[in-house]
Amino acid sequence: MRHKKFPKIPEATIKRLSIYNRILNELSRDGIEVVSSARLSEISGLNAAQIRKDLTYFGEFGVRGVGYFVTHLRDNIKKILGINRQWNLIIIGAGKLGQAILSYGNLKSQGYNIVAAFDNDPSKIGTKIGAYNTPVYPLTKLKEIVRKNTVKIAILTTPAVAAHEVLTMLEEANVEGVINFAPVKLNPSKNIKISYVDLVTEFDKMVFKISSE
Repeated sequence: MRHKKFPKIPEATIKRLSIYNRILNELSRDGIEVVSSARLSEISGLNAAQIRKDLTYFGEFGVRGVGYFVTHLRDNIKKILGINRQWNLIIIGAGKLGQAILSYGNLKSQGYNIVAAFDNDPSKIGTKIGAYNTPVYPLTKLKEIVRKNTVKIAILTTPAVAAHEVLTMLEEANVEGVINFAPVKLNPSKNIKISYVDLVTEFDKMVFKISSE
């Protein structure tokens, strides 16, 4: 993974930072002010040495013999990840998977606001769905909604056959990142960043873990 501020950070480290952030949020809500790497290891299931190594990529946050101040470390991780501000998102595809994502009520509290959903089904257009009554628009409104809400990220849950056409529309709307749930490899023509979420791969990984014991 290459990042302008941190050019040599492994992608696995970024994924673990997200885990640390969630844990620190929970500790903060519980009123816990200081946490050790050993305690973070117990909660996360990750190695304490790995946790310390991940954090030292970005600076020195701990106090020897004391640990990490929870709110200080959490705030710094949020800043590193770029989630110290709200991000407006859109979702393309208001089918069962899209509706499931829209029904997840914790996204907004984590700084992610899905401002609109898009679909080509006339029975869904004009309705509001999910935990925050997200409005569903036709794809003809895509560019307008993206510009109006300064949307940088789109979640793609369309069937595979529609994914490439939608990607082109997202590129034309100057969306910068796509989280792709569609079971297809995308070939962007512009410098748009794409993350793939493959549920079957996750099932395969779990089956392998169980079967190999």
